[in-house]
Amino acid sequence: MIKVPDHPPLFYRGYGRGATPHGPGGGVSQYTITKPEKEGHLTFRGPVWERCEDNRFLLEEPPVDVCEIDVTFTGVAPLWDMKGSSVEAATQIGSLHTEQIGCGSGSVKYKGKTYVLDNSYAIRDHSRGVRDMTHFGAHAWLNGRFSSGRSFHVYAARAQGQAVGELGMSNAVIFEGQKQYDAKVLAVELLTSTDISQSSHTLSLESDLGIMNIKITKPIDSFPYFMVMPFDTTVNPVKSKNCATMIDEAVHMEWEGLEGVGWSERGIAEHPL
Repeated sequence: MIKVPDHPPLFYRGYGRGATPHGPGGGVSQYTITKPEKEGHLTFRGPVWERCEDNRFLLEEPPVDVCEIDVTFTGVAPLWDMKGSSVEAATQIGSLHTEQIGCGSGSVKYKGKTYVLDNSYAIRDHSRGVRDMTHFGAHAWLNGRFSSGRSFHVYAARAQGQAVGELGMSNAVIFEGQKQYDAKVLAVELLTSTDISQSSHTLSLESDLGIMNIKITKPIDSFPYFMVMPFDTTVNPVKSKNCATMIDEAVHMEWEGLEGVGWSERGIAEHPL
């Protein structure tokens, strides 16, 4: 999914494998690790659909416009093992799941215009392995970086049958520069309904650095989509089976008067998938 100024969200779905010894890839995209644990290069050139005014993609119509992406990712903090030692996380989000906060530089081209990225906030997220989301209830995957250089990652979730607001598992970390501080999630706001307009939310973390109260103030852009089992995602709701409602957002955030930017992914399944 892609968002550029003056256009609705764009979507592409590809199949097939085109990996190299240096990274994963597909028919129209390639991700190459140029410096292990530090730098990667993403390219994409392919047809995309535009989202309609009713927030649907007309997938029965072929895409007619081409989008090109050429972006270099540079890490500004160390890699984080998102699942840690959590059995629940390893079952739900794959046997391997790492992520890293960094900066993105390059360009996106669409309909005759070139949009330049210059050290923009970026997050890379790599996973593999079976995902069993059958008992998924709700989750929050949050990360961000502040003007002081401090950054954080959070993953928290509850299963079907757990009370709204109760956490079944949570993992978190704070980076002060290059130093890692394991953190405890004191509070995080999971979605309580499929009303995904709940854009402002808060979280609280505790570590050796003290308590960190963060407010996600407003979205920069939003990407609603849906999740089904066997594990897959779709940009349109599925009528033939239960699905989870998901919302990905690039966001502004605040912490002790400092401004930051980051990523917020939250989802909820009202019924077992």
